[in-house]
Amino acid sequence: MANIRIESIPIARRLDGSYINLTKIVVGEGEPKIFLGASIHGDELTPIASLWRLLEYLKVAEVSGSVTILMGMNPEGIAFGTRVDPYFKVDMNRAYPGDKDGILPRRITHTIFQIAKDSDVAVDLHTAGNCIPFILVDPVEGGLRSEVLKYAGSMGITILEEYLEKDYKAEHLSESLPPKLLELGIPSYTLELPGGLRIDWKGVNVGYKAIINLMVFLGMIDTSKVSIDEYPVIKELGYRRYDVKSSSAGILEPYVELGDYVEKFTPLGVIRNLSGVIEEWVKFDKSGYIVGLPNRSIVYPADRLFLMAVKD
Repeated sequence: MANIRIESIPIARRLDGSYINLTKIVVGEGEPKIFLGASIHGDELTPIASLWRLLEYLKVAEVSGSVTILMGMNPEGIAFGTRVDPYFKVDMNRAYPGDKDGILPRRITHTIFQIAKDSDVAVDLHTAGNCIPFILVDPVEGGLRSEVLKYAGSMGITILEEYLEKDYKAEHLSESLPPKLLELGIPSYTLELPGGLRIDWKGVNVGYKAIINLMVFLGMIDTSKVSIDEYPVIKELGYRRYDVKSSSAGILEPYVELGDYVEKFTPLGVIRNLSGVIEEWVKFDKSGYIVGLPNRSIVYPADRLFLMAVKD
């Protein structure tokens, strides 16, 4: 049975004198060392439930090496149900490596970064709404890229390259946790699960299974890899994520489902006005798989409607 240790790490005091804490859970000891961080966005809850399931399993398993878990990396955002921290409105997923003397969200990301960098492989768990589960690989070259793909590939789900450089920079993604760890030579990547403030329980299973598969690959637990069949999986590498955005406001009627392969310029849906008149046929100029669907029916110009996996 694995040794499990739980620690509350105080970050700052609230006005009433109570502490804002990060909850750190360590399972086992020694190497290899895995870091698992959940929910730096406070409105992304599926990863937390995946880690609950993992802990239930690890309580009765023999574990070689250690697993360090930060269960909810944006504790105040989770309490308020907000993506950003509720006080300074900072997207903490764009605030690494943080600052120990900075404002609250940057103190939190500093603490996370100091913990995560003491690992052999790190996985940053998020959600992407109505999507199939997938892994995002940040720009990285050489042997470190090979290591990232090796660990990511062991998890048994879709792997996508990050946005093209222009969009990657525009989204300030280089200031998230995985690329900052990659700068230190630590294999790291993002695991995106379905859901948001509403937990997707099939996605919970996928997240749990994917981590089990990684641990099996690393020789940390003595069991067989598990198959993932809750959602479609794109097994071929070399696909990149692209957003399909709207040009018009209105009510969206999608024509596609998760996992569909569509040729370029195929209608993905239509946007209608209140009278039912079609304002826009939503199309994309590249062929690929449908990885994410809209979270709502009312859309506005420049909204992200569909997430596609496209072969460059």
